[in-house]
Amino acid sequence: MSKVKIGKKEFDLEDDIQREAYWTLKAEEHLLNKQITKVEYITEVEARENLWGHRPIAFQISDKNGKASWIVTQMDDEGNDGGALAILTDKNEGDIIPRL
Repeated sequence: MSKVKIGKKEFDLEDDIQREAYWTLKAEEHLLNKQITKVEYITEVEARENLWGHRPIAFQISDKNGKASWIVTQMDDEGNDGGALAILTDKNEGDIIPRL
């Protein structure tokens, strides 16, 4: 699937410029105008559940309506290497902001 939409705007993810614009808008949706409300390392249990050998830092953000999401640093888009952000709105649901 190389075509995706945000609102009425369509992006071709096979085009480098459009892919970057799409992921920038996705990141803005999740991160702009939010407040950090909590910072903590994930627990040992959470690390084991994800088969991770390390416990990364995580932070909770909230919008002006109080809706909260957790930002969890992980090593890549698949959770194996460095640079991506997992934005979890519910347990194991949400989006990944990948590295480009």
